Amino acid sequence: MKERCFYFISFFILISFLLITTSYAQTTCEAKDCKITITIKIAFAGATDAQMNDWKQDIEDVWNGDGPTTGDCDCPVTFKVETTKITDPAKINCRPPPAGYHCIMVTPFATNPPKDTRGNTYVGYMYPPGISRHGQSLCGWWSDIMNRPAPAGGIYHDAAHEAGHMMGLDDKEGDGLMTHTSGDKAKPTQENIDAVVKNICGANACPDRCCCGNGVIDAAQGETCDPMALPSGCSQNEACCPICCNCFQPNCNPENGAYATQLECESACSGFSSGCYYNYKTGCWDCVKLKIAEHKPVYNESRIKHCNHPGESIYALLQRLIGYDFSGIPFVCPEFGSEWINLYITDSGEFSIITLDCIVLEVNESLIEPPDFPTMNAFTDKETVKAIANEEISINQALDEGRIIFEKLSEEL
Repeated sequence: MKERCFYFISFFILISFLLITTSYAQTTCEAKDCKITITIKIAFAGATDAQMNDWKQDIEDVWNGDGPTTGDCDCPVTFKVETTKITDPAKINCRPPPAGYHCIMVTPFATNPPKDTRGNTYVGYMYPPGISRHGQSLCGWWSDIMNRPAPAGGIYHDAAHEAGHMMGLDDKEGDGLMTHTSGDKAKPTQENIDAVVKNICGANACPDRCCCGNGVIDAAQGETCDPMALPSGCSQNEACCPICCNCFQPNCNPENGAYATQLECESACSGFSSGCYYNYKTGCWDCVKLKIAEHKPVYNESRIKHCNHPGESIYALLQRLIGYDFSGIPFVCPEFGSEWINLYITDSGEFSIITLDCIVLEVNESLIEPPDFPTMNAFTDKETVKAIANEEISINQALDEGRIIFEKLSEEL
């Protein structure tokens, strides 16, 4: 009974550990379409926004510097950093760390440098165990002189080095960044990249199928062809599968717009914006035609009810002229510059307009009468008013065409 109880407790502890470490992974991997993205999530306590941005940039620049790849098929790897700031005073020492993030406490080196339990001082370091396994959480203590200038030029890439620990690398692992934090060697080695991908993503993040389509016929990966290689490796009547990189006999049906050769396709594919394109999946040349669909509103008179919309009134159209500046019109400005105008519009009523220094100040629905007196009478029709308000013609054009007639009554104001 005790033995069975022991096994049950051990199993429970193991499952709990796996659940915790999986749920709180701070370094994650996404492998999609043979492209790998490693994301490091870091929470900072005590850091400024500028420091957080500089350290994030350093990590991404150094680790993405040479366009890293991994595996026999050279799958591209991208490194990303996500940061957040801890503002709760109770969590300023990363105890407890926020879920889903590595946690870094930052202090001034001059007054409170990072120290271990033996009193040794560091520019920055990660607390034991110091190395993240499979992306699990790490906590650390950094100072404000991380990434300080290096004597020989450039900076110490301290943040990028510590990020290596967050991805599972140990100090002095290879003759690169994990050993040298400044100078030409301060960058990850190929062994570092491969080790990170294996630790975070697993052993088969870049499978053999990812070699298909790289322009090289990889016989060691079981390929007999490659669709991007010239020649592809297949015979004249065969096509290369873009998924498995093996030759096959395509089945092209012209009735469906699929042809065995480019010449056959171009002979049959004609018309506006038509073209032939090679379909790597089927091994056929597809005739693609542009189809233009014209959509028209369906007119149904029986569905239109009460469609008696009043047009915009002449007075409303005239009000659009308020604020209109016609000082740039040579003939109109001297004639209508500062006037009190009575405007008579055929079949639409009588109105008045006041201008000052070639700007329309007022539009009224009545004539100017004593004790005020108009200085000008103007005569037009409603179609001309609509055309001017809608900017279809200019006032000058209307005058030239005789659509506006005016008479002076007195001298200008």
